[in-house]
Amino acid sequence: GLLALGLLSATSPAQAAGTTIFVRSNATGANNGANWRDAYTNLQTALGAAVSGDQIWVAKGSYPTTTGTDRTLSFRLKNGVAVYGGFGGSETRLARRNPALNLTILTGDIGNPGVASDNALHVVDGSYTQRSAVLDGVTIIGGYNYTDTSGGGGVLVGGGGMVGVEPAGVRAAAHQRVIERLASGDPNPDALSGSLAEPVVEL
Repeated sequence: GLLALGLLSATSPAQAAGTTIFVRSNATGANNGANWRDAYTNLQTALGAAVSGDQIWVAKGSYPTTTGTDRTLSFRLKNGVAVYGGFGGSETRLARRNPALNLTILTGDIGNPGVASDNALHVVDGSYTQRSAVLDGVTIIGGYNYTDTSGGGGVLVGGGGMVGVEPAGVRAAAHQRVIERLASGDPNPDALSGSLAEPVVEL
């Protein structure tokens, strides 16, 4: 079945001042991330452009790990970069967003729509990150890790982070409920896996 991780939100640690990079799936401007009109339409492009101290503001919509069929591609978190979802696409302040109303969906449903077996192995990869890597206000769906023993169909923090009962930045009780409710029945049901990294992903 389809593996989902649900709504994520976090309180980020202080970060150095940097650039705000905008992402909106239906933007029609210059596609340079400078503002909502000229926002990147692809979250992968924004992550590639971001450096430590930057924030990425992502408007409501669905963002696949790739427009192709490469199952190994994931959204890779970066140290010092905060990714915030839940924007309508016109906000000028972080506090104005509403993740519950403006669903920002990171999806691994690539290839044939609705066919789980060709979905991304891991939707988000936070491997080897620290607490300065922030993922906040998004919904993660469509990870399907059937053969890769690393698990983490939703969020992989392999060689680092999110396996164990109390991964850094995650409240264990809520974390456990989400995994049990949404990953049940999947051949490899670990929505979160890893062991050492510390990205901030607080349910």
